[in-house]
Amino acid sequence: MSPRTRPPPTPCAPPDAFSLVLIGSSIGGPAALASLVGALSPDFHAAIVVVQHAPASVARPLVRRLAGACPLDVVVVEDQTPLRMGRVHVAPGGAHVELEGDVLRTRHSPPEHGCRPAVDVLFRSARGRPGVVAVVLTGMGSDGLSGARTLRRHGARVLAQDAASSAVRGMAGQVVRAGLVDAVGSPCELGALLESWSVRHRVARGRLERATNRSSVNPSATSLQSFDAHGLPPSGKARHPYAARSGPD
Repeated sequence: MSPRTRPPPTPCAPPDAFSLVLIGSSIGGPAALASLVGALSPDFHAAIVVVQHAPASVARPLVRRLAGACPLDVVVVEDQTPLRMGRVHVAPGGAHVELEGDVLRTRHSPPEHGCRPAVDVLFRSARGRPGVVAVVLTGMGSDGLSGARTLRRHGARVLAQDAASSAVRGMAGQVVRAGLVDAVGSPCELGALLESWSVRHRVARGRLERATNRSSVNPSATSLQSFDAHGLPPSGKARHPYAARSGPD
């Protein structure tokens, strides 16, 4: 199906929890990553961990590029780096990155898919954790497919870069063809979607806190403002990427 004959974009419903974004990329990844994080605001309310297939010499230049593209703090992961909301954590070249509670660990275990760091290693380490969104961007091969399948089984959302904006369609195309994705779009569109989820959860949390404070002052004031089917307050519709769709890209 050609882009001109595709149905209009369908909004992707926000997740019930949203606290961690895991991103995997390879060939063409630095530009895609810069575009995605460039769509985020200084108040982005989730931690981001990035695995880019690259040697150790590329990690710090990538951090500088992403720091120049977005208003968030961007760091290279070292062993036992604390996971922080509103921060972009970039895997070092030559080492896998895994989540261990709220700490990022670096491992020198064997490469997977010929890569270290590998996307699947990061994705698998987050299984069972609430509020996870996995994003697979441009790149060759199938790294990220197995990990995305594991995360999806545990309730995570999965997003993928579209064919039109990908330098190489392999990684993102694999998760799309496997039927694992909730939304497909350009990196900028995916960043805008993540930002809209962050805003909704930040607003919901603020309203809940204010309602709780009012209830503590006035015990009879127990009625909260209306929430939608996803447990979030009503808000204006943001522009979303195409929802996952069948058929060739």
